[in-house]
Amino acid sequence: MKFENYARPQSFEEALKLLKEEKSSRIVGGSTFLRLSKKPVKLAIDLIDLNLDYIKETDDEIFIGAYTSLYDLETNPIIKNNFGDLFEKALKHIVGVQFRNVATIGGSVYGRYGFSDVITALAVLDCKVDLIEHGLMDFNQFILEGKYKDIIKQIIIKKNNPKTSYQMLRKSDADFPTLTCAVSKTDSIKIVIGSRPKTALHALKTEEFLIDKELNEENIMQAAKLVKEELDFGDDIRSSQAYKEQVVQVLVKRALMEVK
Repeated sequence: MKFENYARPQSFEEALKLLKEEKSSRIVGGSTFLRLSKKPVKLAIDLIDLNLDYIKETDDEIFIGAYTSLYDLETNPIIKNNFGDLFEKALKHIVGVQFRNVATIGGSVYGRYGFSDVITALAVLDCKVDLIEHGLMDFNQFILEGKYKDIIKQIIIKKNNPKTSYQMLRKSDADFPTLTCAVSKTDSIKIVIGSRPKTALHALKTEEFLIDKELNEENIMQAAKLVKEELDFGDDIRSSQAYKEQVVQVLVKRALMEVK
């Protein structure tokens, strides 16, 4: 990918103005997936001067700046203390440490890639996307509604002490996942399946089925079957739809057993 011009705005307002004024513009951070496109870009907008590389907390919430690397998310003690090994399991197989040191959470979320492990993990948490123009938006709403001509400032996650599990299948370490599954348990249970190969999606009917139910073997088996029936899966270069339908049941069973 080629950039004709490069800008380092000094404020959010300037960054958004540049993005809006030039139709063929792109926010760049780690820029790890830009090579997937051959489309020329007239303006590369780098937010490096806006101090968006942070993970901090209050009594109720965790704030993750858009320029925070995936490796920082994977290893940060604040994240580990609140969500256990959810992000470590989700991120440690992504290519390599060098890659995860430059890939950012903002780019990963904004790209809405179907293969994104980080989206699958975030989707089971109570979190919001903080955008410059649109303000706070529910994370899953942002993922489902499509791309906005806007800029992510940070991800905000509510502290509600969830039990979490992350399960996935890869053909080899560092390969894109064949299928991903994240589960969280608080007063209710959230189940998200990614790399279907479409964008990660909640199994809403299955979540409803599990309300007020004990996570015993019978209910877990039924929930795994329901996930296969309610979500759609497709063929891709890594596996067939039929294979994914079998694998998802195994991943859901393992995840629910882990949070019971």
